[in-house]
Amino acid sequence: MPTVGGIDPAWDWTLGASGPGVDHSPVGQSVKAMLGDAGFSGFPTGGWVGLTVVSIVSGLVTGISEALGMLF
Repeated sequence: MPTVGGIDPAWDWTLGASGPGVDHSPVGQSVKAMLGDAGFSGFPTGGWVGLTVVSIVSGLVTGISEALGMLF
């Protein structure tokens, strides 16, 4: 996977997508803390379902960037 904001995201069959995040601003950290306090810890992205979701999202991002590249 490419580096995002200087941080390498990772995908594991059991744990799914993981990474420390790219927003180290005070606002980003406070939102992350608020979501954690509310019980939100992310979406389960492990196994076949997670692999499919990651593949679809990366394909959409690639397709959109290619389409925008043809316009400009």
